[in-house]
Amino acid sequence: MWPAEGSVAPLIISMVANAGIEWMASDEEVLARSLPTLDEFTRDSDDTVLQADALYRPYTVSGARGRVAMVFRDHLISDKVGFEYSGMSGEAAAADFIQRMNDIQAELEAEGASGPHLVTVLLDGENAWEYYENDGKDFLHALYQGLSDAENLRTVTPSEYLAATEPPQPLESLWAGSWINHDFGTWIGEDEENQAWAYLGETRAALERALRSGNLSADTEAEALEAMYIAEGSDWFWWYGADQNSGGDDAFDQQFRSYLERVYALIGEEPPDFVHVPIVAQAAQAPAREPLDLLSVVIDGAAREGEWEPAGFHSLPGGDPAGFYFGFDPTTLFLRIDAPEGLSPETTLGFYFDLQAGGPANAYSRYGQGATLIGFGADRLLEVTFHGEDPAAVPYAADGRGGWDLLGVPAGSDIEAAAGPDGVVEIAAPLVALSPVLGSGDRFNARLVVSEDDEDVSSIPVEGPALLVAPDLPVPNVVLDVADPENDDHGPGTYTYPSDGVFAPGVFDLTQLIVGSDDEDVIFRITIDGPINNHWGSPNGLSAQTLDLYIDVDGPSNGERLLLPGRNAALTPEFAWDYVAWVEGWTPGIYRAGAEGPVEVDAELGVTTQPGQRRVTVTIPRSLLPGDPESWSVAVVMLGQEGYPAAGVWRVRDVNPIAEQWRFGGGTLDVNHTRIIDFLWPADMPGNQEAFLGSYATSQEDIDSLGPDDFPQLPMIPLGSGG
Repeated sequence: MWPAEGSVAPLIISMVANAGIEWMASDEEVLARSLPTLDEFTRDSDDTVLQADALYRPYTVSGARGRVAMVFRDHLISDKVGFEYSGMSGEAAAADFIQRMNDIQAELEAEGASGPHLVTVLLDGENAWEYYENDGKDFLHALYQGLSDAENLRTVTPSEYLAATEPPQPLESLWAGSWINHDFGTWIGEDEENQAWAYLGETRAALERALRSGNLSADTEAEALEAMYIAEGSDWFWWYGADQNSGGDDAFDQQFRSYLERVYALIGEEPPDFVHVPIVAQAAQAPAREPLDLLSVVIDGAAREGEWEPAGFHSLPGGDPAGFYFGFDPTTLFLRIDAPEGLSPETTLGFYFDLQAGGPANAYSRYGQGATLIGFGADRLLEVTFHGEDPAAVPYAADGRGGWDLLGVPAGSDIEAAAGPDGVVEIAAPLVALSPVLGSGDRFNARLVVSEDDEDVSSIPVEGPALLVAPDLPVPNVVLDVADPENDDHGPGTYTYPSDGVFAPGVFDLTQLIVGSDDEDVIFRITIDGPINNHWGSPNGLSAQTLDLYIDVDGPSNGERLLLPGRNAALTPEFAWDYVAWVEGWTPGIYRAGAEGPVEVDAELGVTTQPGQRRVTVTIPRSLLPGDPESWSVAVVMLGQEGYPAAGVWRVRDVNPIAEQWRFGGGTLDVNHTRIIDFLWPADMPGNQEAFLGSYATSQEDIDSLGPDDFPQLPMIPLGSGG
C-alpha cells in the first residue's frame, strides 16, 4: 500500500504487517535518510540518480511483531508524470519517460549493479490526467507501446516483482517521514496545526474517560469512536496552517470541530467553547481606507481637522455608526466612532481583539453568546459604555468559557475615551494596557460589535475581522536613505508583468530603501510603488513580491557572488555577500554563504508589511552581523513570488519570452537570463539597472555548470554613502 502522503514510521511496521499487508511504499527522500551512508540522493545533469542501486530495489523493514517489504518511489519521475508531462505532447512525454529508464539502466551498469531492479513511479492521488491533452490517452498509449517494444523494460506491480525475485535486503532503520520534505511538517508545527492537535488531544482524553466509566451503551460507544476516528484523519491537518491552502480552509475547520463537538454530545459532556472558535480565523476584510501614517490625536470627542486624516477606516454602509477609524502612534491604539444620531446609555461598543496574549480565547461576543461569532478567538475586549457624563472604556480578558474578566492595566497606562456633541467618540488605548507582548509590526484581528440593551445589533466589518498592524517605528541611526527610479520594474528593460489581474501596476517597483540599526536589530525599510495586496493570505502579508537583501560585511575576501538559486545573477568581483535575508510570504529566512551553497541561520527574520504606506520593514538581529554597519555594502532585488517554481529555483517566478497568466514576459531563450524584476540602484550612482541586468553572454549550457561570471553582474551600495 501507499500510506497517506507516503507517511511511514517504525511504529507502524507491526500494525501494517499484522493487517496482512505485504508491502508499503514511501519516497526516495525517506529512503535516503534511512540508509546509513546517505543523506540525499544526488543526480547528474540529466537528473539520473547517481546511487541507482540503492534506490531502485525493495527492502524489508521489521517491527516488534512482524515485517513488511518496502519500495521507494523515484520522486522526480513521479512528479514528471503527475505535473510536468501534461505540458508536452503524449509522444514526447513518453519518449522522455523511456529515455529516463534507459539512463537509469546505464547508471546501474556503470555501478556494476546486478539486477533485476525496480523503478517505482507513484502518483500521490493527483488526478493528473485531466490536465493532459485528450485526458492523457495519447501519453499512455505512446508510453505502453514504447514499454512493450523495449526489450530491457517490463512493467510489474510491486507484488509481482516481490514474488519473482529473492527476498529483499533488510533496512536496519526506517526514517519517520512523508514524501513532503521527508518529515511531517505539513501536519504539525504551525500555530493552527498545533491548536487543532491540542483540541484533538483534549477531546480524545474526554472520550477515554467516558469509555472507562462504562456508562455508554454499545451503540453510543461505537458512534463516539467513529466521530473520533474521523476527527483523527490526517487531511484536516493538511489544510491548517499557511503551508497548504484549499481556498476553503474555513469549511474544513468547521467540519473538524463539528466532529469534536459530536464526541462531546455523544458522551454527555458540555463541549468546551473551543469547538465554536474557528481555528482558521475568518478572512480579514480590507478596510475602505488603509492607514497612511502615525496619528497625533487629542482625545476630546472633537475630531479636529487633520487629526484622523492618516487613519484607516472600516465601514458599515448605511449603519449608525457608519464604521470605525483606527490608527496608532508609537505606543497607542486610537479608535474613533461617528454616530450622528447619538449613542444612548443602552449602547455598548465592544472592540474584540486577538492579541496572542497567551491566555484563553472566546468565540462569541459578550452579549451574543451562542449567536454572534466574533470570527476568531478573541482574548481581549475593550468595552465602551455611555452611562455617565463621559464614556467609560474598560478592558477585559477572555476566560475561555464565554466569560470576560476585568483586566488590570499598568500604572500610567489608563485608557482614555471622550464623546462630543456630534456623536464622535474617540478612544486612546495604550498598547501595553491591552497586551504586554504586543510589539512593533505585530498583526492582530479586531472586530467591533455594537449592542443595544445587551443585544447585539451590528458587527464591523460585516463579513469578517479587521486586520490591524502595530506600527513599525521610525528607523533609528540611519546609515542609508536612497531612492530608486520609478517605473523601472522591467528587469533589463524588456520584462513585462504576468497577465493576471492580481499583478497590479507597480507591485514590483522598488522606490526607496532606508537602512538603520539599534542595539537589537538592523532595520531595512523598503517602499514599493504599487500595492502590497495579500491575495493568497501569507502569514506576513507578502504574497506577490519576493525581496532579497544581500549584505557584505567584509568585502570580497569571504562570501559568495552568486545570488540565491534561480535569481540568475551575481555580484561584481569587488563584492561577495556574507548574509542574505530572503523576504517572502511563507518561507522567509536568513542565510549565510556556505561552501556548498546558502546555509540557513537560526535567527529570527522580522517582516512587517504596511499596505497603506506601501512599505516592508525587515529586521535582522544586530548580534548576527559583525562590524560597523557603515562599513557594509548591500544589494536589494525584487522578484515575483512563486509557489510552484521551476526545478532548482527558490520560489520565484519564471520570465518567458511572452507573458502568461502567472509568468513574466520579455525573457530570452537562454538558461541564464535573470528573474530579477527590479534592482534597487539610485539614479545618481554610476551605471543603471538595465545595463547591469542585460549585459551577459547568453548560454544554453547546463545551468549548474555556469559560474558567477556567466550571469548578469550587480554592484552593491556601500552603507553610509547616502542618508
